[in-house]
Amino acid sequence: MKVFLSWSGKRSQAAARAFHEWLPDVIQEISPFMSSEDIASGSGWNRSIRLSLNECNFGIVFITRDNQVAPWLLFETGALAKHVDVARVVPLIVDDDLEPGMLSGPFAQIQARKADKESISQMLFEINDLLDSPMPADRVKRCISSNWDRLKKQLKALPKPEGEKPEFKQDDAIAEMLAILRSRKPDSSDKRATIQWLNIVRNGLRANGMSTHSAETILDELE
Repeated sequence: MKVFLSWSGKRSQAAARAFHEWLPDVIQEISPFMSSEDIASGSGWNRSIRLSLNECNFGIVFITRDNQVAPWLLFETGALAKHVDVARVVPLIVDDDLEPGMLSGPFAQIQARKADKESISQMLFEINDLLDSPMPADRVKRCISSNWDRLKKQLKALPKPEGEKPEFKQDDAIAEMLAILRSRKPDSSDKRATIQWLNIVRNGLRANGMSTHSAETILDELE
C-alpha cells in the first residue's frame, strides 16, 4: 500500500523522512513516498509526483506553524484529495505548540491530528484496515510499541521551528494554489474530487472571513 508523505520546509521534511523510515518497520505492506527520497536525480519531478499520487491510497501532510500557508503543500493536499477520500488525508501536526483548533484555511476543515503516540497509533490502525490482508490489531499495537521510542527520538530531534506562526493570507497562498488548480484543467475523471477540494478551500476562506470569489469562480468553471 502506497502512502504519500507531503512536506514543506526543513522541519516538516525531517518529520516526513522519519516516517518514511519508520512506517514500513511497523507495517511492512506500507510503501511510503516522499519527493526528496524517492525521485531519482534527473527524473521528471512533476511527473514522478503525479504518478505517485495516482498510486497512493493514503496521505499524510506534515504541518508546522510556518508551513500551513505554503502554496505547494496546499496544492499537494488538494491533489491527494482528488485520488483518495478526504478522510484518508491526515494533516499531522509536528509542532508541540500548535493545536488542531489553531489551524487556518483549508487545513482547518480537515481533521488534523497531533504527532503523539495515541494519534499516530490510530492512524496506523486506519491504514492497516485498508490493506487487502490487515494485520491483527494486537500485532499492530505491538509493532507500534516496539518501534515507538525510535520515532519519538527522531521527532524530538527535528530542526527548531522557524519564525512565528504566519497570518493566513489569500494573496500569498490560496490565490497561488487556486491558480495551479486552474492551470491543470482536470478532466471528467477527477473533476468531482477537484470540486470537493475547492469546496473545502472555500469553507476555509469563509471561516477566516476572507473572500471566496476565486474559489467560486473556478467552481463555476468546472460545474
